[in-house]
Amino acid sequence: MNPFKKSIEFINAKAKQVVEMRINNKSYFGQNLVINESHIVIDGVNVSQNMPQIKVEIMGSCESVSSMAASVYVTESAQAINTQSGDVECKNVFGSVTTMSGDVECGDVSGSVSTMSGDIRCNNKG
Repeated sequence: MNPFKKSIEFINAKAKQVVEMRINNKSYFGQNLVINESHIVIDGVNVSQNMPQIKVEIMGSCESVSSMAASVYVTESAQAINTQSGDVECKNVFGSVTTMSGDVECGDVSGSVSTMSGDIRCNNKG
């Protein structure tokens, strides 16, 4: 392995407080989640390796979620959600929601909502 090569982050999420995060139906607790091409890291601790398909559920609110290839579910609110390939479900979003390939289902969204390939179902938008 090349020590100078930075691994690709598939998902990066940050919460203001400790929340429950369900990853492939297993619960973890923390504030910062990073899933890269070979590891799941919560609050700087490696908790798993080699996750083939990723489904992330954040049981509470979070500041932001950014994902390359994962479906993201937030049970409360988020400031912003961005995913390249995956569905997004969230109660309310105070910023924007963007996905390139996936469905978006949210309550109220203060900013914009966009998807290139998917459906958008939200209460009030921007």
